[in-house]
Amino acid sequence: MDQTSHVPVSRSCQSIYTHVHGAGAWIRLVMCCQSIYTHMEPALGIFVFLIPGTLNLFSKYNGGEEKLLWTSTGTHGNRWHRETVTLTSQKYQLIFEALRDGSVGHIAIDDITVMSGSCAPPTRCSFEAGSCGFSSEGTNKWNLHRNLPFNQQPGPSHDHTLQSFSGHYMVVDTSSKKSALLTSSVYSAHPDQGCLNFWYQMGGANPGTLIVYMEEDTGKKKKKEILRISGAKPGSWRHGQAAIQAQGQWKLLLEAVGAGGDRSYIAVDDIHINHHRCHESVSCDFERGPCSWTNVRIPLIDTYDWDWTDGAATNRPSSTPDKDRNLGSSEGHYVFVDTGAMHTEGSSAWLISDHLPETTGSCFTFSHRTDSADHFRKGNSGEIWAIVIGVIIAVLCLVLVFLLYRRWKRNVQNSPGLPDQEDQIDGFDNVVYDTDPSES
Repeated sequence: MDQTSHVPVSRSCQSIYTHVHGAGAWIRLVMCCQSIYTHMEPALGIFVFLIPGTLNLFSKYNGGEEKLLWTSTGTHGNRWHRETVTLTSQKYQLIFEALRDGSVGHIAIDDITVMSGSCAPPTRCSFEAGSCGFSSEGTNKWNLHRNLPFNQQPGPSHDHTLQSFSGHYMVVDTSSKKSALLTSSVYSAHPDQGCLNFWYQMGGANPGTLIVYMEEDTGKKKKKEILRISGAKPGSWRHGQAAIQAQGQWKLLLEAVGAGGDRSYIAVDDIHINHHRCHESVSCDFERGPCSWTNVRIPLIDTYDWDWTDGAATNRPSSTPDKDRNLGSSEGHYVFVDTGAMHTEGSSAWLISDHLPETTGSCFTFSHRTDSADHFRKGNSGEIWAIVIGVIIAVLCLVLVFLLYRRWKRNVQNSPGLPDQEDQIDGFDNVVYDTDPSES
């Protein structure tokens, strides 16, 4: 299903857009907002919902270099996602680039529109295409950074989005007892309670404190603390969330307060503001996404990915459930992995939670379901079927060899110049099969 019927028609700027592949398609714009719908999923049928790759949007000035405007990597659920990018007053070419990351899948684009005026600030930011309107204030500075080889600046070894040293994040050096403020652009009113989700990492001997504020503009600026984090164990990305609600325009502020630890830092990545209430801890009904559960993107550990869908999706694999456990209907969502496509021995798909606090005793419950004619809940049936298929192939090969041998022998016997059958030596003598040799 396409997305066109679900989108209101927008009045566009005076511009022309054509499909771009190589030269062509130039656009003249004056501060416009480009809106696109994207759908990134793996191929169906015998293939698992894998990481379909990366979709990039570049601008290219006449004869100049390409500039990355927007990027998205991996699968984001079986649905369309609206993305917006603000375009400035210059003559340039827009280029969509789809990259395959070693997996089979598809990436779809629909309903490209260009509207007058700037776009609203993005509510999701991976920092892969820039700072998303965030700016640094204070005596200490946040920096857009990635941990390239031989880099000596304190910071995470990899980002959270790509889980790679080439991925970007925002980081601040907290080895001095100074504060650094990361401030967002202005967001519109948020009268109903929503949720701020982000990932953070603290490192070094004493990294300090991360404080999150909402600054609401209701005639006078009013800053409200919504989250405070300190004492987090260093060296890994952790999930942070806080409830948000604002009757007027507001900004998001993240303040890092240094504590003077040697080579200490605080980093943030994958900031997401949504209109739904926060989930507690790792609890998740998957109706609005995978919550704080994430896929591992390290090839040596994880070779397949879990994906998110609902039972009503027309292009989901046929082996997936048509109803979820929470709502008990086709409109309900769940996460799944198609184990039938994991043909390589040792293949795995990891879905990991955030770090959980220490507890004297907790009960972890979940609902699971396994479907398919050749996969069962008990036993290593995958290896059994592999053996059965191997035996069948071996038998077929032996039958083929036998038939070819018989045909060859018949051709040899019927060839001219060979002796007649009466002259051939083909006898046996004194063949005895005796069950009791003592009687011989």
